[in-house]
Order: sequence, then C-alpha cells, then structure tokens
Amino acid sequence: MRKAPENTIAGIDQAAREGATWVEFDVKLTRDGIPVLMHDVNLKRTTGYKALVRDADYQVIRSLDAGYRFHEDFRNEPVPSLREALERCAMLGLTPNIEIKPCPGRERQTGMAVTEAIKAHWPKAELPPLLSSFSTKSLLAARYDAPAYPRGLLANRMPRDWQRLANRLELTALHLNGTHITTAQLADCRDAGLPVLAWTINHPRLAASLVASGVQGIITDCPATIRNALAELPPGLQKLRDAWHSDMPDQHCPALLDLPTVSGPAIHRRRPYTRLRRYAMNKWA
Repeated sequence: MRKAPENTIAGIDQAAREGATWVEFDVKLTRDGIPVLMHDVNLKRTTGYKALVRDADYQVIRSLDAGYRFHEDFRNEPVPSLREALERCAMLGLTPNIEIKPCPGRERQTGMAVTEAIKAHWPKAELPPLLSSFSTKSLLAARYDAPAYPRGLLANRMPRDWQRLANRLELTALHLNGTHITTAQLADCRDAGLPVLAWTINHPRLAASLVASGVQGIITDCPATIRNALAELPPGLQKLRDAWHSDMPDQHCPALLDLPTVSGPAIHRRRPYTRLRRYAMNKWA
C-alpha cells in the first residue's frame, strides 16, 4: 500500500525512507513545455482540477494540490517539475527511473524534454537516470538526443518483436508486467544479455518468486515490504533461485531494489511463471 501520493516529492522522500535505491516516476509536458511529474492525461484524479495536462500551463499546474486526495496529511503537496524531482533524488542518493509518459501527439517532444532536463539538472558524476516508456517514439527521441542514457521499453506482455525493438532502441532492459512473465521469456532475455524488470509488484510472495525466476529488478509501491521479503527467501524459493543462472554483470541491470545475487545452472526454460507463482504461494514459509 502506498504511504505517500504518487509523483510527488513526498513520494520520493518515502521511497528513500523505505530503503529503495531507485525511484520511478512519470513525466508529461505542460502546455508551455515544462516537464512535470504526472501519470494521467487529465489532472482531475490526483489534483481535483479538471483539465488536460497538455492544456494547462506550468504555473497553473504548480499551484494545484497533489496530496489532499491521497490523505489530509499531504494537503498542499505541489505537482513537482522534473527539475525538482531530479534535484531531490540527487540529494537523497536515489537514481531515478523516469517513465516518459507523453500526451498524445507529443511523444518526441516529451522524450527530448526529459533528456534535456537530465543534462541540465542531474549531476554528471552520478549514475544516469534510467529512461522507460511504452512509447517507442519517445525512446527513439531520447536515444537521438542522449544515446548514453540507459533505456527500458515498457510492455504489458513480451512483444513478439522484442529483439528487433531492443536493437532499434538500443535497450538496457525490458520492463514487463510481472503477472505475465514466463521463465522461457526470462531465459531468452538472459541469453540476449537483456535484463527484465517487473512492474508493479506489491505482493512479497510474487516478488520473491519473480526474483527466484531470474527477474533482475522489481518496481513496487512498497519498497520496505518487498525488500524484507527478498532479504531471506523461503527454502523452496531459495532452491529455485539457486537453480537459475545469470552471468549478466550488475551494471547492465539498474535494479530498483538491491536484489539477491542469482547464480547456478539454468532451470528448465519452459516452466511457465504461473506455475512458479502457484509454487511460491504453496511453499511460502
């Protein structure tokens, strides 16, 4: 369960308190071209203000309250700009995973705005933020403007042409819906040297079974809960994890949590994740 409103400085602070090493947030462009943290196309759900992000200027969005709808304790929590979020992450020692979430028709513009903000406001001595998106146009724009920044393609299910996309976008990772991942897919990605991160996993048993199966990063609303679950895997999942082999170096996988080291011989590559999930639920101790 979330303990702070999404896409806010309060949320970034909470992630740091819970021991996350990375923090994920969404970025859209205002009408006047300022990148701000926002998930939805419309501002209403999180702020109560009925308007599209693309139709509102930054000063209007900046004046909105992004916290009171979550809880009264967060009243007057503003919608932060990407600059503010980057500066806060740098101060807290967190590395951002920035989801480029463009409004329709602004895919390339948003991708470029994000990379320009990183160039201007992220410390060059620090590990660069990981850029992720469902939009290939946004990722292509980011690659063109800042080819050195790592990129991850978001997808609900493994794309059939994932290898072509990985080459075209020069991906660092695939970010997949954790409930749809299979170990066959993980094995294929491992063989290609492409780490897989799973989103959005808030159940500790689910997270543990994914890590045991070879997922190398967990995106979650509950960093402390997931971290505790992964600190000591149950015997059944420990055995499964030890049967998984991965020789990809850590620097190729910017995990959002400090995950256990994965080593050992390869498991059967056709065992579906759903079976692993049932196994995890039955054997959890």
